[in-house]
Amino acid sequence: MKTLLITALALLMAQPASAAAPLAGQTIRVCDDANEWPPYSYLQREAGRQELRGFSVDLVKSIFAKHGISVQIDLLPWKRCLREVSEGRQYQMLLNAAATPEREAEYLLSLPYHQTHSYYFYLKRRYPKGLKLKSSSELQGYTMGGVRGYAYPALPATAREQMLRTGNYSSLFRMLQLGRVDLLVEDFEAMQGLARTGAIELPGEPAIAYAPLPGVAPSVYHLMFTRQRPTGAALQALFNTELQQMQASGELDRRLARYLAP
Repeated sequence: MKTLLITALALLMAQPASAAAPLAGQTIRVCDDANEWPPYSYLQREAGRQELRGFSVDLVKSIFAKHGISVQIDLLPWKRCLREVSEGRQYQMLLNAAATPEREAEYLLSLPYHQTHSYYFYLKRRYPKGLKLKSSSELQGYTMGGVRGYAYPALPATAREQMLRTGNYSSLFRMLQLGRVDLLVEDFEAMQGLARTGAIELPGEPAIAYAPLPGVAPSVYHLMFTRQRPTGAALQALFNTELQQMQASGELDRRLARYLAP
């Protein structure tokens, strides 16, 4: 029994190294959304300098560093980031993507590694008595805003199709404040992060109210890898092995808690 246990532990410890072997000597190029999505990926600006930080950024960097693999992470317009990883020539993976049937066919996906919660946001002056939605099906009666290229998997297809879309969160909330849309449905954790960085006004903005969207499961996020190069499958194997171990040990939750703390 002792021999079997030692052998099993040795195999488990060898898995990440074997998954990383095809990546040795490469510089992996990773992209994410130029809009920034704190606390998962964002530019920390201090004393005239900026550094790419966030839960997802630091997690990916630490896994690559553990295996001695070089990485470059860039923020690109989201639709370009998706296209680049799909083609696999310049960029081989991206951060923070929700799964859809179309994406599962086009990319390789990691195990889920964080989740967010859908809230709806509206102007108090437009709905002075409040806006009490009972389910996502009630969204069909409202003009909704969204960001171009985003999947919004928690919403009904009809709501996604009828959205008025814009290029970034700042202009999205401006659309709401100008009355061009009735409400927004966004990931609350990311909106809190954007408010903390000053990109949008939320906690201190008395004109905007928000509440959880009832009956909607949390949105689950993945890393995505190219299907067009062998590097994509090697990256998927490496990150799935590492994420499994970090989930089992509780390290993943501990890392995330540091970024979600108020």
